[in-house]
Amino acid sequence: MKKFALVVLIIICAFIINPWIYCFDNLNCASKIAGFGFPLELSNYQVKAKRGMLAVFYPLDEVRNVVLTKSSSEFKIDNRPEWQEICFVDCVSAEALIKDNKIFLFYFGAESGYYSIRCDEGMTFDEAEGVYKMIADVEAPKIPAWVYN
Repeated sequence: MKKFALVVLIIICAFIINPWIYCFDNLNCASKIAGFGFPLELSNYQVKAKRGMLAVFYPLDEVRNVVLTKSSSEFKIDNRPEWQEICFVDCVSAEALIKDNKIFLFYFGAESGYYSIRCDEGMTFDEAEGVYKMIADVEAPKIPAWVYN
């Protein structure tokens, strides 16, 4: 009985210390844990999740990786004064950490959630906008074709 109690205690402590659950490349698993969907179309990615949040790790190119985090509630990464506002297509604005014309981190809120995108090596504005467009393509409300007829 003591061994069982010890195992239960270790499991509980593990979830308190690290609430993330690694789902490898299973977005359905991560969506169930987070409590919301994220229908990305990627290859060669890893995903982890916790209640209300999921994070997708994927390569931007041969040497750089991106961490894309979606949350059901707003979160501010930090309060550094270096945050700058950037504008993507459709006048969507995001807050970004920029150094030497490279974007290292940006975040924005949308109807479907709050997003944070990080690339430790930095990315160009066009690459950041490409990540934004990838999110917008799968998360934007789809307008049925009959509306235009």
